[in-house]
Amino acid sequence: MLASVWFGPHKPNMPTILEPVIKSVKELCTTHITANTPAGKKLIKAMIIAAVFDLPAKAGVLNTIQFNGYFGYICCKDKGDNLSAHQHVYLPTAAHEMRTESEMLQWADEAQALGKPFYGVKGASILSTIVNIPFGVPIDYMHAVLEEVVKSLMNRWVKVSNQPYSLHQYVALINKAMLCIKPPHEFRGSPRSIDTFAFWKASEYRVFLLFYVVPLLKDFLPCEYIYHLLLLAEAMHRLLLTAISVERAR
Repeated sequence: MLASVWFGPHKPNMPTILEPVIKSVKELCTTHITANTPAGKKLIKAMIIAAVFDLPAKAGVLNTIQFNGYFGYICCKDKGDNLSAHQHVYLPTAAHEMRTESEMLQWADEAQALGKPFYGVKGASILSTIVNIPFGVPIDYMHAVLEEVVKSLMNRWVKVSNQPYSLHQYVALINKAMLCIKPPHEFRGSPRSIDTFAFWKASEYRVFLLFYVVPLLKDFLPCEYIYHLLLLAEAMHRLLLTAISVERAR
């Protein structure tokens, strides 16, 4: 584990920071570790299957365009569209052709030769020596879903009035129901009132989305909003499964 603090006018140079970590990881992946277990000595070999970052750090480590730029999404080849200075979207009507590891490596070489990004790739990534890019770099749902989507929904429910989705007038009733919940110890903490959501941790948003939100709000939100909320909660339940059947994946 590497703990570090970077001081300077610019963002850190990722190869400089990660080089000692990558070197240690490569050694773990190529050599065996002998461990004494109740069943006897075991030879253990490490393998890196995934690397997770928030969006700004991901772009820095992968040496790609930021998420809000053209070709900023590393999983597909879509260019995306700018809705505003701060909104870059990938429309569901587009033909989403997926990227491959070999293409990402090829585009890194082309970007270095051209001196400019190619399909959003600026150049080689130090991470490509130990992880499959893009398949080994999953989406960080803590920031993307919990602290972005769920927090944004709660902001609209609690702080907006005179809208069909507003819960402003029901906050006291929802808080009363919320504070009566007695979760098991695995949830690590008791629920807090929804009007304190701005101070919640990601773990609180997670429990709220996966377990509390639909039972709490089903009597207050119109059916169409509850239906879409169910889609989000069920989608996250499925994506967080360690194994999934073909039927449920459909």
